[in-house]
Formats: sequence, structure tokens, C-alpha cells
Amino acid sequence: MLQLNGRLKTSNNVSSGKMPVIGYLKIGEKRINAQGKEYPSSTDYFVPRGKYADLFIKQFGDKCNQLTIAFISDNVSEVCNQRYEWWQGGVRYGYGDGQDFFIYDTTRKEYVPFTGTESERERLGNWEMMLTLRFLVVDITGIIGVWQLDTKAKASSIPQIVESFDFVMHNAGRVKGIPFDLQVEKVKSYKPSERGKPQSVYPVLKLIPNISQASIEKLQKFANSEELNKTMLLTEAKIKQIEASVIEHDLIDNPPGEKIEEPFDEDELVQADKFRGYVESNYNIGTSLKADKEHLIAQLSKSKIKDERLLNQVRQWIDAKAEEMKSANINKHSGTLNF
Repeated sequence: MLQLNGRLKTSNNVSSGKMPVIGYLKIGEKRINAQGKEYPSSTDYFVPRGKYADLFIKQFGDKCNQLTIAFISDNVSEVCNQRYEWWQGGVRYGYGDGQDFFIYDTTRKEYVPFTGTESERERLGNWEMMLTLRFLVVDITGIIGVWQLDTKAKASSIPQIVESFDFVMHNAGRVKGIPFDLQVEKVKSYKPSERGKPQSVYPVLKLIPNISQASIEKLQKFANSEELNKTMLLTEAKIKQIEASVIEHDLIDNPPGEKIEEPFDEDELVQADKFRGYVESNYNIGTSLKADKEHLIAQLSKSKIKDERLLNQVRQWIDAKAEEMKSANINKHSGTLNF
């Protein structure tokens, strides 16, 4: 690795520089109801967050559902990291790869290997699968940095992304410098819809290798642009120069006490949307939501939504909706909701 003058010399001569995460992409956003209350909802487009979110929107608009991206490292843990994590109250207490797990030690102020049994680990808290992607967005130039996307959709998005990424890695021996299309779309479940229950519609992320001539030319143009020519790009020589600057696995740098925003589980967001859809379709016909409010909240507690933040958001939405409809017919609705 290139050793720069004016830097501390190390035994392995590796640069310690970092390429910053300049933005985060989500497939959910907060919306405002009639009472001015915020609630989270899933989307079928990317929602940028961070200092350069406006740059993303300026380039792609506010409903972008497909991007051409490129990875600048073949280190899977840096660019396509799948793992389990244990969160509580916006704080990460543990993480692991399915075999080796680490728990935060409040005495030592660091994550230490967990040596207990699997059942002991599961009793500590709710361990959830998470996938983090870090990549360059090819159509954004002038700003050097990677974008990050986190997903917890273990039944839909994560398997597809991992399978596509690993297929390219195994067959090409690399992913860096290869263009991919990153897409998000909402799909309908093929399962039969139960009476009174909206059909399940949920967002799915897809990672598709794109070696079309247009994508290759786009990547080459990006690599050779005058703005970036001296610092980047995806030629072999320039990849080696910036590889040391790829952001390191930063999860271990967020110990308990340093709260960061944990992403919502897309599947749980879908359940919340489905619940609101059920209420909207069944209580805007003259029945009284106020009369059924406690019953619905009790049903909500038995649903697949486990994230307390999201549960609170839905409870607040029910309260606001009940107030909105308090002058409606007070006949009690007899339907039931099955998640």
C-alpha cells in the first residue's frame, strides 16, 4: 500500500485514512398525519439522509428507485456486511456473525467475546439480522465518499443481496470496479388475503450486476472525470490508492451510551402500514374507532411488530385517528384483525 510522506510510518506501511460515509439511504420515511403527528412508513424509493441528501435529490429527484453503484473494496466486512445485532433503547449491546458473538463490557468499555451457550445468549435480548452496504453512487461526482444502506429485511432483501453479491465474488473473484444496479420496489405477497385484511405489500431491495456497455461507459466516465482524476478511481492503479481509504467496519466504534439511529425493520414497517390500512378502510365508514381503540391496541401488542419505537408510533396514530373520528357513529365495529 502506498505510504505517504508527512504521515507516521508504520511497520506495515498501511495508510490509516478513512473515506467518510457522506450519506445514508433508507427505504422508509416519517410522514405527518392530519393531527401533525409523525409516523414511519415504508417506501418504494430511496430516502437520502445526511449532509449531502440535497445533492442526491438534485441528481435523482425525490422518488429514485434505481442507482448505479460500485464497491471500492473486495473486503466483504467493509462493503456488504451481514451480521446479528442486539439493540435496546437505541443502543447496540452486542453483535456477531452467527458463530462468534461479542457483548459490550461496561467495566472494560469494549466489546468482548461471549462465551456462554446459545440459549444464554438468546435470553440476553432480541438478536436481529442486519446487512450494511457501503458503496459509491456513480452518478454523483464532486464529492468523494461512500453511501451507506442498512436493512433488517431478513426474509426478503437480505437473501437476494447476499446471493447476488456472493455470486459475483465467487465467479469473478472480485466486486470492486464492477457496476451494480441497486433497486427498490414494492411487491405483493402471493398469499391469499384473509377477509378484512389488506393484501401484504412490502419493499424489496435488489442488487443486480450490470455489465451492459452503457453501465461500463458510465463507470469509466465517472473514473476519468476531471474532478476526480487525481484522487479516484476504478482503474487498477487508482483502486490501490484509495483502497486504504475505504471506511473501516465502524460498528465497534458505537458502544452503549453513544446512541445512533437504529433502522426500522422493513417487515415491521409493512405490518404498521397494513395496520393503518385496515383501520382506514374499516373505520371511515361510520363506525367508531374511539369505541374500539383499546381493543385495537391490544391486537397490536400481539402482532409481529416488536420494535417499541414503532409500536409507540402506531399507538399515537390510533389515538390521533380516534380523536379525528370522535364525532362519527358510535356503533362498535365487529371485525377482527389478524396479522
